[in-house]
Amino acid sequence: MKRSNLFKKAAWALLMLAGLFTFASCSNDEEEDYKGSDSTVVNNKETELKLHGTWQSSENGSYVVLRNPKTGKETIVQYRRLDDKLIPYLNGKIADLDTLAGLSREDLGDKYFRIQFQPEGKLQSFEQKENGSWEKDDDGNYGFNDDGFYMKIGGTNYTKVRITKLTLTELELTETTFDDHDLNEVVVKKVIQFVRA
Repeated sequence: MKRSNLFKKAAWALLMLAGLFTFASCSNDEEEDYKGSDSTVVNNKETELKLHGTWQSSENGSYVVLRNPKTGKETIVQYRRLDDKLIPYLNGKIADLDTLAGLSREDLGDKYFRIQFQPEGKLQSFEQKENGSWEKDDDGNYGFNDDGFYMKIGGTNYTKVRITKLTLTELELTETTFDDHDLNEVVVKKVIQFVRA
């Protein structure tokens, strides 16, 4: 009789442990990335709903991969914030893009900005003023099609980008195709990180 009680207690203990491990492994589902097989976030209604809200560009994790047109050597250049811009930096200094890839800083510099994704494919961009406040800069739209994710801000052409990371707090946009032929020759990819504002 004691042996059967011991067996029952051991069985219950194992079941409780199994339940605890199952519960613990599911506790972070809301923070999971929604990615397709090619490291692109799956384009579906859930992705669009998760995208809604305001995102702020971040220097943390933002970078560009450049290919020297003469040597073919690829270099990863990090972005750092300087005033209202994200500027390419290499080895602690502003990158010499002319030597690396025959580009000027303006070719790859990016505004430090906020973007607000709204329902029905609408978006707004905001720029930061000297006093730290944010002011609406432009309207635009976004959407998903067979080629992936696209955005248009103001009078610019549609920009095709991939959403390569999307959680409740982080967004990563990767651009590999550029309107400018010269950029297509030397920029392998440009990755800009955003955090939920």
